[in-house]
Formats: sequence, C-alpha cells, structure tokens
Amino acid sequence: MNIEQIALDDTRIGIVENMLTDIKGVTPDSYYNNERRDVPTTFYLGYGGQTPICVIETHSEKQGELFLTNFGIDEDVQLSGYGRQFIVLFENLAKEKGYGTIRLTSHPDSYGFYLKCGYKPHGKWEYGLLKVL
Repeated sequence: MNIEQIALDDTRIGIVENMLTDIKGVTPDSYYNNERRDVPTTFYLGYGGQTPICVIETHSEKQGELFLTNFGIDEDVQLSGYGRQFIVLFENLAKEKGYGTIRLTSHPDSYGFYLKCGYKPHGKWEYGLLKVL
C-alpha cells in the first residue's frame, strides 16, 4: 500500500474526480476551488497494489495544521481495514511534511471511524475532530 500526491494536471486527476463523486455527500463543485477557502486543495491517491482504492483531499489554512476535506475508500474494500491503514499512512506523510495536527469535519456515518483512529472531538461543529500527530 502506498499514497501519492496527484497534481491537478496529472492524467490521473480523473480517477480522483470519479472517486470523490462516489463519496456520500461530495459533489464535483465541492473540490478544486472551494470558495470558502483561499488555499489550494491537494489530492492523494492510495493504492492497494497497482489499483487506486483510496482518495484523500486536503487543504491547509493554518501553518502546521492540515484539514482533511474528503477521505474515501472504494466500496469493494470497505470494512476490510484499508481505511485505517490509509489514515495511518496519510498521518505519517503529514508529519513528514511538518504538520502537527489534522483537523476534519466528519460525515455522521464516519464519525466513529475517526474516533477509533484516535481523533478527538474539537471545535464548534457537531462532527468536528482533531488529532495531534
């Protein structure tokens, strides 16, 4: 398993788009240039062997803090432990890049998953979470 950053001009950005639109609650308008933030989005693909099975979208508004905008696992491999493994890989990558915390607002269906991964309730939003790396 590995994770790699995907540039917007990479031909694999179509894979990212397709995977993101398969995530419950995500629409094509919710990524690229989200008008609620002035910082660019970064995309990652997670691979199980040669096949992309995970997509991650992030942005950073504060130095040292990464916001996990979207995280999705291919439905065919959900509930198999890949999600947790990709979160750990992603957290290690974030730490290597100098981030000290990861923040997110979870979908209600995913809240328990993030709690099991060590995220703690944070902020004023009902499903806001934070993890210190």
